[in-house]
Amino acid sequence: MPATTCLPALCRRFRRVALAVPVVLFALVAPTARGLQPDPKKSADPKTKDSPVVRLPDGTYLWVGSSTDSAGERVSLTPQELQKLLNELDQVRKQLAARKPAPPSGCAVRGRVEKRGEQLVAALRLTCTFRTTAPQTAVALGGRRGFLVAAALDGNKLPVLDTNEDGFALMVEAAGDHSLVLDLEAPVTSRGAKPELGFEIGLPRAAITTLLFDPPGQDVKRVNLTTKTVDPAQPARPPETRRTPALELKQLAARAGHEAGYPLGPVDSVEVTWDPPAAAAQPADQVQSADLDVAVLLTEPFVETTAKVRFRGPAREWKLVAPATADVTADHAAGPDTGPTQPATVSRPGDPNKPVWKIEFPAGSPATDWTVTVVTRQPRPRPEDPQHRGPYPVGPFTTLDVLRQTGTVKVTAAANTQLTFKHGPDLRKAEPPGPADEEVTTAFFRLVTGPSGSSASNAPLFTLEARPQVGAVKVKPTYRLSLTDTGWRVRAEVRVFPIRTQVESVLVEVPVNWRGLEASPPELVEGVQQVPPQDGFWAASAAQAVGGRRVSVVVRLAAAHKQPFDLVLTGTVPVEPGDAAGTVALPRFPEATESAATLTATVPDGFELRAETRDWDGEYAAWGTPLGAVADPSGKGSRAVTTVSGQAESGFARVTLGWSPHHPDLAAEVRADVTLGERQLVIVQQIKLRSSTGLPRRLRFRGPAAPAAMKTVPALDPVGTGEWVFATAPDATEVTVSATYATALPRQSPGVNGAARVPVALLWPVGATRTEATARVWTDLDTSRAVTSASSGWRELAVEPAPDRDALPVLTLSAVAAEPLTLETQPVADTGTVAVWAERGLVQAWGGDDGTVSYRARYLLRRWLRPSVEVRLPSPLAGPNPEFFRDGQRLDAVALTGTDDERAFRVPLPAARPGATTVVEVRYQLPVSRGPTGELVYFPPTLPGVAFVGPVQWQAVVAHGHTPLVSAGASTEFRWRPRPTGVAPCAAGSAEALEAWFRTGDDAADASDAPGEVFVARQVAPGPVRVYQVHHTGLVVVCSAAAFILVLVLWRLPGAVFGLGVAAASAAAVVAAIYYPHPAAQVAGACQPGVVAAAGVAALAAAARWLHRRRLARMPGFSRTSPEPSAQRVVLPSSARNRPNPDGTASFDPAPPIKG
Repeated sequence: MPATTCLPALCRRFRRVALAVPVVLFALVAPTARGLQPDPKKSADPKTKDSPVVRLPDGTYLWVGSSTDSAGERVSLTPQELQKLLNELDQVRKQLAARKPAPPSGCAVRGRVEKRGEQLVAALRLTCTFRTTAPQTAVALGGRRGFLVAAALDGNKLPVLDTNEDGFALMVEAAGDHSLVLDLEAPVTSRGAKPELGFEIGLPRAAITTLLFDPPGQDVKRVNLTTKTVDPAQPARPPETRRTPALELKQLAARAGHEAGYPLGPVDSVEVTWDPPAAAAQPADQVQSADLDVAVLLTEPFVETTAKVRFRGPAREWKLVAPATADVTADHAAGPDTGPTQPATVSRPGDPNKPVWKIEFPAGSPATDWTVTVVTRQPRPRPEDPQHRGPYPVGPFTTLDVLRQTGTVKVTAAANTQLTFKHGPDLRKAEPPGPADEEVTTAFFRLVTGPSGSSASNAPLFTLEARPQVGAVKVKPTYRLSLTDTGWRVRAEVRVFPIRTQVESVLVEVPVNWRGLEASPPELVEGVQQVPPQDGFWAASAAQAVGGRRVSVVVRLAAAHKQPFDLVLTGTVPVEPGDAAGTVALPRFPEATESAATLTATVPDGFELRAETRDWDGEYAAWGTPLGAVADPSGKGSRAVTTVSGQAESGFARVTLGWSPHHPDLAAEVRADVTLGERQLVIVQQIKLRSSTGLPRRLRFRGPAAPAAMKTVPALDPVGTGEWVFATAPDATEVTVSATYATALPRQSPGVNGAARVPVALLWPVGATRTEATARVWTDLDTSRAVTSASSGWRELAVEPAPDRDALPVLTLSAVAAEPLTLETQPVADTGTVAVWAERGLVQAWGGDDGTVSYRARYLLRRWLRPSVEVRLPSPLAGPNPEFFRDGQRLDAVALTGTDDERAFRVPLPAARPGATTVVEVRYQLPVSRGPTGELVYFPPTLPGVAFVGPVQWQAVVAHGHTPLVSAGASTEFRWRPRPTGVAPCAAGSAEALEAWFRTGDDAADASDAPGEVFVARQVAPGPVRVYQVHHTGLVVVCSAAAFILVLVLWRLPGAVFGLGVAAASAAAVVAAIYYPHPAAQVAGACQPGVVAAAGVAALAAAARWLHRRRLARMPGFSRTSPEPSAQRVVLPSSARNRPNPDGTASFDPAPPIKG
């Protein structure tokens, strides 16, 4: 067998194994390694598509570059020599990347504009001078946005260059003075929306930077110079931009005293722009431009686009980029009768991907006399199809080889259509000209572009989406109620707002007790029609839910309305003689949305009025607020409240009114803060009394019969059991009384479900005509109990915070009279209510020789709403009673009733203050607990009702000589460190680092290596952690043996099955690393000796096989050349045909030719 057949097959098998081993290890280790990111910069492959390096069959590399590159020489390199050169090049690149390039001391830029085919480029030469004080120094050269043409160091040396985000960098091998010349080319393109040409090039921030620039044309006299400088101390800030407009070109030319050129300073980039020479030299009518008017019409079945293009310029042939499926016509602007006899020629595009239409006008007819019309029509899906809304591309519409394009774009759709556009910076939205049309939806844009160039782009001018807008009706009612002899006269002035719809009638649900319903004005209303009512149980239930039975009426309008209009409804609600209170139900508009409703109620002089409203909450009547008094604008009216008013965002459902003859009022505003404890109530109360006619000389108060530690400001004089008086100052109109006291809770047997009623004895003023009371209730209970109000005269309000407390009250109640207040408490199971917030926790566990596990758990509490916190420990405990500490001081916890599996304790907490923190520590011992599969289970103390803001850290130690494998319950934290058996994971953080983290909350950097028996894990909240402990030596032996066998099996697999085996092993490693990161990391560290041994065996086997084949190939008499062809053919026996090769191919030994 020839040697050239055996050796490549052996090399291929060895390469497959060499590639398979890193793939499996990387798939196993990569997901578990934290903080180790791969280097995104890879070494360049020398064998690129255009590389002059050719690999010969025997492994030798041959240089076949052109004669201009190597002067006709050929260089042969062995694989070892080429790999050595590549390693040296990679080392140089790494050194260059590790060092931050320093800017040169000087940079002289010389530039001129040249033409490369149809493209203008700026040919630039950068001459950088610098001095290096040490070898292997990196120097920044700039050159960003430029293309490298040539480079020379110190005359004719080939420099070692690399690229970075700022351009190019140079690695200088020797110290001393150096000079580098860079030849670059930068494309000359249009700059921004203005018709300017120019280029931009990055510079190396040299202290002495100069610019010499030749005029880009004979007609260009001035250029605009823009430099950008980035602050190195604040790289995130935008660069400082300096612009020098209209700079004379002679200042950029070399002259006496300024041979170096125009000084720029240490800048990061320079931009040079100028006006195009053609626009400056030619008159306006000789500059080629185009005007474009695009009209897009959206209908249900189609999107029709009509673009009218008018060219301006001397050219006869124009190129227009438009959709290939469009209809393009050219019409004479003056009409067909006055136009030329020869029509314009329109040529369709040959390539649909480059839709360039050619329009050629007749000789002697200027382009301004013609209008090119482009019409396209796109079908739309059916309206029920989600694709009906789009997006729909419009365009492209671009005239090539023009200096600018201007025009307008108008999109028209049906009324109440929402249009969404996506377009570039060339389009700017503007107000459509002319009066607005309510029948359609219109969008208007103005188009302004710069030079279009000669390359065609198939991108649309813009895309649009069209969605129909749903119509709605909004009403804003204003109710005016006045008390008459027959009842309450109601006038509803309704402002109706049609939104994207038209209104022909208004549906109103009117209460059944309204009498004499009328709708006006007559010129607006055509008639009122009653809808037949619905009877039955469900109709009655719905009527009760919405605040009373109602009758539906339809108010027909004389004409359909799209604009807002005013509708007036009037009616009377009868009142029985002698009544002093009543409820007036208000209309409801089921087909409209009510908002900003206003209600005003008025009674005659000599009466005073009180009112409370109920708002609409969806279709139900919800709680409202009392109406406020309206002062008499003249100031001459009586002091009685005769008019009240209020507003509601969602509309009024009904209003409850109370009226009575006027008496001089004494208004009382009572605010009470009630704290419910285990044995008493603490009440802090403030009473404000006001009277417009003056306070009584003696104010009387009634309150609890036996208050404890009562303090009042000002002091009240007791006159009996539960009664006090206070003498006011003469002519006083306002006084404030503050009181603080406690009352004992009565002893009573629990009611049904453990409920208990707690009477709250408040201090009330006697003789107040109007009382507004607010009570906020807090709890200071150790047990979880729900607190509700058992008094019908008090209604619950939204929770009202207190600035001097960290917690919100459990109840906020309100009353409009001196109503008795009774609270009801009942135990709840586990409501999940959070009463304590923990900042972080640290649990440490270690095993003892007596078969127990000792625990030390600490939790940092930053806020608490209870006087104690409950701590639960698993049962039974192995040692003595658990020890509890608070802020380092030992204390006695109260044992609670527990279960067979759990013991509960209550740990007292200090008084809660804003910003205060405390540390609760528990020390206990548990017998070793194992799971169903033999794993160790660590149990931390649990804190019911505690919310953990930060994490809970674990640090545990397993038996000596064992390796922990955390399987569930926590996320391990580890880092990779070198070990005697390879690189293995170890715990991230020592005990000192965790202590520092618990005290300050900052992750302390700890570079020390923790022992292999320690693991560190993190939890969101404390919970059990399951850990397997495996003997370290056994783990290494088993994993290494398995890895050794796996690698050898993969090496012996045939080529067709080898890839599947590697993929299966990699997939298994990835799955294990995702679901079990810590065990997977430990296994990866333990497999390394076996992988190294397998790689060594594979290498030795490959070498032995190669030597064996080499000896066979070089045996005496063995020919290494092909034999001469023979005239006769010898048929070989079947045993000599198709011998299989080790690589899976088949070959046969040729028979010697037969002579004679």
